[in-house]
Amino acid sequence: MLGLLLAATGYTIRKKNKGSDVLSSVPLIDGHNDLPYGLRLVANNQLSNFNFSANLTQDPVWGWLHTDLPRLRAGRVGAQMMSIVFRSVSRRLQFWAAYIACNSQYKDAVQQVIEQVDVIKRLVAKYPEDLQFATSAQGIWDAFKRGKIASLIGVESGHALDSRMAMLRTLYELGARYVTLTHSCNTPWADSSPADDASTGVPTEHNGLSEFGKNMEGVIVGGRRIKCIRFADDMALLAEETILRDMLLELNDSCEQYGMKINANKSKSMVIGRKVKTVNLRILNEAVEQVDNFKYLGCTISSNMSCSQEVKRRIAMAKEASNRKRRIFCGPLEKELRKILVKCFVWSVALYGAETWTLRQSEEKRIETFEMWIWRRMERVKWTDRIRNEAVLERAGEERMMLKLIRK
Repeated sequence: MLGLLLAATGYTIRKKNKGSDVLSSVPLIDGHNDLPYGLRLVANNQLSNFNFSANLTQDPVWGWLHTDLPRLRAGRVGAQMMSIVFRSVSRRLQFWAAYIACNSQYKDAVQQVIEQVDVIKRLVAKYPEDLQFATSAQGIWDAFKRGKIASLIGVESGHALDSRMAMLRTLYELGARYVTLTHSCNTPWADSSPADDASTGVPTEHNGLSEFGKNMEGVIVGGRRIKCIRFADDMALLAEETILRDMLLELNDSCEQYGMKINANKSKSMVIGRKVKTVNLRILNEAVEQVDNFKYLGCTISSNMSCSQEVKRRIAMAKEASNRKRRIFCGPLEKELRKILVKCFVWSVALYGAETWTLRQSEEKRIETFEMWIWRRMERVKWTDRIRNEAVLERAGEERMMLKLIRK
């Protein structure tokens, strides 16, 4: 088998700090708000008699929507997704839901979704001191820095597309940044979630997605549809040598179609197996370096498939993380809290990528020794105290868990 790789240090506890303090530096995002649907039901999308600046908590007409600018501000919402569907809560990036009911399918669904996009944009324009329309992550940050609530559009009703790719493209141009496959009814190309429950009476028609549904997104690479190519950073390919060469050529051709380029200097090849041999791979006439091991997504992968060095490296990193926060782990905090912190800040470092490890007896012993090092350190038990591991675990109120977690 041949593989090809394409290419907070500390803190202080302050009792006066609150979890909400982080909201001054990062935007809180509400992924769904049904206010636009309420505007359609109650006011036929007319904004003249809708005062979004008022506290509507007790309002007999609008109170059921649980949303107004004073509460969005009080909740420190940084961005709101306005979905084209409507029920809601509030926080500080808002996704406004553009929702249309299932009874509009095969009738006026397209008209309704356009009207909902329109009312969302008019609402944002009516309150420029508080709301700012956004269509990207950068747009969210721009609004946040100006002290405004970034407002995005999402379409919560796949039937709004009327099974037309042109509608999907049009909604994107209008600013929508997500479309759900379905709501509570099937579409001609996708089954809704109620189809999984026989008691709902909604039939299973497509076993998930029809062929049209499967082709709604993505690009074709090597005869297969790739549905997420936005974050084209690192990629790993595994295949026999001759097949890998063909895959590499196809991938390079597909990248060029989208203005991307494989960096040959950062790409590495590695032979995985008992028989080590030299391979000759090239990208755009540049040779790809062959290595015995490389780091991928933070883990070291070796040609002999041994995880020994990776286990040693992870344990060393976890011990360093423990040493940096020793005052906390061995300090006066309650034991249960200290145990939670240890598992959060130390175990997570030690076990990162552990699901890929193939452990031998020597690695298992090393991991168990490290686990006992943690609990002895927290309980301030020295090795010279001649206290058995079982007694230390009983004192800590723990049991050996690391190997069990890895084997899961």
